[in-house]
Amino acid sequence: SRFIDVCFAMEYAHSRGVLHRDLKPGNIMLGKYGETLVVDWGLAKATADAEDTQAATGDLDQETPLVPGSGDYGAATQMGRALGTPQFMSPEQAAGRLDELGPTTDVYSLGATLYQVLTGVAPIGATTSGSESDRLPVPEILKRVQSGQFPHPRSVNPDVPAGLEAICLKAMSRNPQDRYPSARALVTDLEAWMADEPVTAWEEPLSVRTRRWVRGHQVTVGIAVTALLILATVSPI
Repeated sequence: SRFIDVCFAMEYAHSRGVLHRDLKPGNIMLGKYGETLVVDWGLAKATADAEDTQAATGDLDQETPLVPGSGDYGAATQMGRALGTPQFMSPEQAAGRLDELGPTTDVYSLGATLYQVLTGVAPIGATTSGSESDRLPVPEILKRVQSGQFPHPRSVNPDVPAGLEAICLKAMSRNPQDRYPSARALVTDLEAWMADEPVTAWEEPLSVRTRRWVRGHQVTVGIAVTALLILATVSPI
């Protein structure tokens, strides 16, 4: 639920035409009154066409775009240079293709953050026994980000539910078009999983669908089982 709060914060920023570009667990804080805070907007940048961004993400109140006071100028935003935190940046960020950045760039970082929520380690440099990212040089991390070279969450933590793994991997797709189109779409799948409903990112096997049907029809199943037990114990005439 805290992670969903972060997704909604990013959805709001995108609706105002702003990209964070450095979203990671270290930039998420819990306030003393129970609030969830997304901090460190130093690399935030207004999108090239904020009106298109608002239309794509379904702006709620038709608010005017925000213009960040930092992150739009200087050498840090030069084309061909990666900016952000390597382990949590998208492939297009890692390649320095800054003209391709959009809401799905932050969606990737949301997926990478969810990865750490599920496994306890960052995705790039993660191993089945933990994380080696602190020992990897930055160029190697950037190379792995661009190639999508990271273990699936369930190989790091077998207790991760298959549906959540699928959601995480969809958000972290190498191709921006294959990710959730918005943070809100990511929330929709997360809330479906929390409600024990099917998610768009995962085609459930028959066994999972059967168990869900049984959980949703416990009274009917109970009556049927009882009837079968009675029939099994009644002696034939």
